[in-house]
Amino acid sequence: MSASSQPTAPWGHARTVTVDDLTFDVATAGPDDGMPVMLLHGFPESNAQWRSVAAQLADAGHRVIAPNLRGYSSAARPQGAENYAIDELVGDVIGLLDALDIERAHLVGHDWGGTIGWFAAIRHPERFATYTAVSTAHPKAMLDAIATDESQRDAMQYIKTFREPDAAELLMADDWRLLREGCHDLPRATFDEHARLLAEPGALDAALNYYRAYGPRDAADLGPCTIPTTYVWGADDFAFGRTAAHLTHAYVDAPYRLVELENTGHWISDLHPEPLAAAILERIDEAHGR
Repeated sequence: MSASSQPTAPWGHARTVTVDDLTFDVATAGPDDGMPVMLLHGFPESNAQWRSVAAQLADAGHRVIAPNLRGYSSAARPQGAENYAIDELVGDVIGLLDALDIERAHLVGHDWGGTIGWFAAIRHPERFATYTAVSTAHPKAMLDAIATDESQRDAMQYIKTFREPDAAELLMADDWRLLREGCHDLPRATFDEHARLLAEPGALDAALNYYRAYGPRDAADLGPCTIPTTYVWGADDFAFGRTAAHLTHAYVDAPYRLVELENTGHWISDLHPEPLAAAILERIDEAHGR
């Protein structure tokens, strides 16, 4: 691991962390001896989405680690959709923990970071004390919901566009018009901050490779989560509907809580950081008998 003043962290301190032949930009906050909490961002965001949540976790004495994931970090941007398979993305999370000499952490993931988080927590329960999924239902609950709920199937239609070979050009055209429409409830300044990263050469196409590489077969054999889990879900989420949210409990074989936020959509960490941070801290405190 090497520390660096570049790139500038969106909050806290900036580091670069090398895993195999990839180097990740990582933002950190809080005391070095605090309990580690790893935050995994989603699409089309970056670790900047955790700014307010990270501050609250750090104030509570936790060591916060938030990488820009594969494709989002400029030195961790391999070409080819095969390099963005879920196995590779989970391997990055474990590799980052190893590089930082962290034996066990609390895990939080939103959107794509939430999907990665489910797989990481289920496949490597020895490395995580708790998991807080933000917006993202358990992958098998999503399969169930897509099979039984027409509204959930309709909500996933945008993924077809994201998988097209020219999707990056389409989404960036006319000052990001299509992607802005999909993120219409994000403040303009917040969207622009994330878009600046995705405008780097190859970044948006790399981020879209997550969608191209992932399919139902990845989730089909995924078992239950066996560590204490909280699912924070906005009742107005455009992507993850009520059916998937309420089916998720069936795929957690551990203490579990669904935190449903009314009048809240998909972008919980950006727009509703206080209840999210409270839910994360509650899950962590319970795991430590507080």
